[in-house]
Amino acid sequence: MPDPSQARVWLTVERHNLLACVRAMSPTADAAELSTLPATHLHDFGFWSDARDLYRQALTACRHLGNQAGEVDGLWGLGEVEWLVGEYGQAREHYTQALLLARPLGYRRGEAEALRSLGQVAWLVGDRGQAREYFTQALVLGRQVGYRFGEVLALCGLGQVDQVGRLGSITVSPSLARQLGYRFGEVLALCGLGEVEQVAGEAEHARRYYMEALTLARELGDRRAEADALCVVGHLTEPAERDQADSLRRDALKTYEELGIPVTKTVRAVSASSTVDPSDSQPIV
Repeated sequence: MPDPSQARVWLTVERHNLLACVRAMSPTADAAELSTLPATHLHDFGFWSDARDLYRQALTACRHLGNQAGEVDGLWGLGEVEWLVGEYGQAREHYTQALLLARPLGYRRGEAEALRSLGQVAWLVGDRGQAREYFTQALVLGRQVGYRFGEVLALCGLGQVDQVGRLGSITVSPSLARQLGYRFGEVLALCGLGEVEQVAGEAEHARRYYMEALTLARELGDRRAEADALCVVGHLTEPAERDQADSLRRDALKTYEELGIPVTKTVRAVSASSTVDPSDSQPIV
C-alpha cells in the first residue's frame, strides 16, 4: 500500500474475507503469521472480536507446531484485547502465562512485553507499587536487548505511575517514539505528558498535549486513544465554552460505546467534569 491510511481502509473492508481464509487454513506457520499480523492492527482499530479470533487461531497453530515463542505472542495478544475491553483479570492471566513461558525460553522481547503489560494492568487496578516494579523490569530488559519500542512504552508506564515525580523520564518518550516511527507510542507519550501537566495544575499545557494526541490519534485511526483524548480535552475546556466541552465528552462516550469499551466510573466522572483519583478505576491514558 502507498500509505498507512489506504492499508487501514483495505484491512477494514477485507477483514471478514481475511478471517474466513484464516479459519479455513490448517495449523501451519503461515497460518499463525497470517493470524498475528492483522490481529495487531485490528485491535488498534477497535475490532476486538475479530482480533481475539485471530490471536486464538495463531495460538492454536503455534501450540500444534510446538512454536513456544509464537505461543507467547499469541497469549500476549489475547491479553491486549482483554485489557482494551476492560477485562483486567483475564488480561492478567494471559500476560502471566506469556511471561512464565517466555522466561525459560530466553525469549527476552516477549518477556519484556509481558512485564510491561502486567504493569499496565496493575496500574489500572490501583496497585502502583506493583505497576512500578513491572514497568522498571520491562524497561531494564528492553534496554538490555535493544527493544526500543518496549522502552518507549515502559517509560510511558513509569511516567504514568509516578506522574510529576518522573516528568524527566517521560518527556523523552515522544521524541524517541518519533525517531522509531512508532506513532501509536507517540500518542501514548503525549497523553502521558498531558496527564503530568494536569496533575501539576497546568490545564492549558495539558490541553495542548492532549490536543496533539487527539490529532495524531485521528490521523492513525486509533479510536480508543481518540476517545480518551476527547474525554480529557472536554474536561479541560474552559467553563465559558461549556457547549463545546459537552460536545467533546458526548463524542468520547459515543466512541467508547461503539468500540464496546466499558465506561468506568472514572470515565463517567471526567465526562461530567468531576475530579477523580485515577487509582479508583481506569485512568484516561
